[in-house]
Amino acid sequence: MLATRTFENILDQIQSSSLNFQMQLSPFSATISLKKSFVKNKAGIPLVLTPPTSPSVLCQALLKKNSDLESAVKSLKSDYENSLIDCANAHETITKLETKLEESVLKNIEVKKEQREEVYEALQNELLEKSEHIEHLTMNNFEL
Repeated sequence: MLATRTFENILDQIQSSSLNFQMQLSPFSATISLKKSFVKNKAGIPLVLTPPTSPSVLCQALLKKNSDLESAVKSLKSDYENSLIDCANAHETITKLETKLEESVLKNIEVKKEQREEVYEALQNELLEKSEHIEHLTMNNFEL
């Protein structure tokens, strides 16, 4: 397993090196002829590919990315918890305000009811006074 992996890594490095090479592969071996010159395009210009990144550099980059993602997840979890707390506080505030509103509406209804009763009593008293006055005038009119 380790030998196979090492073998494949060497083949990958040669194939991605941009060097001229000739390779004969069999299931168990490879015969490689390698030159110190770069592969050229049809115009004769050497094609230099970017060298492959070593596994340790890739590993370090992945570790950094993993660390960044973990910190982002922690930040998101913290934001989520804060949002839950804010939501609970908002719900509590809304409930309190609804209760106060209901109490205020009920109090307004009671005040208006009392005012109507006072107006009703005042009108009843005035009606009674006017009725008595009419009666008194009617009596005076008969006496004359």
